[in-house]
Amino acid sequence: MGHVEWAYLDEQHFFASTRNLNALPDAAPRLARMITTRATYREVFAVGQFRVLFTGYTLYLGGETVKMLALSVTVYAGTGSPLLAALAYVAGFLPYALGGARSCWRTPTGGRPGR
Repeated sequence: MGHVEWAYLDEQHFFASTRNLNALPDAAPRLARMITTRATYREVFAVGQFRVLFTGYTLYLGGETVKMLALSVTVYAGTGSPLLAALAYVAGFLPYALGGARSCWRTPTGGRPGR
């Protein structure tokens, strides 16, 4: 039996993209068990690529937070207005809000999953 690259399981279909997997019907129950079991934090962080991705994303989020705070403090120092400082801070979330709304409008189901 060969190596399984990835597997997908839902209520009606079982599909596996495989390399040299000749006995798919025999492997289906074992793959289904692998899919339904949850990984522990130790198992997830044992993967080097995930650690790099997690560290990079953590640094990115920290940088974004510092950027938004620095912009807010700069606006407050320049204007003395807490309202404008708060609006500058909230403006940092607009790209995420607009991007999320746009992605809902662009889906074939109108943003409603499973319909």
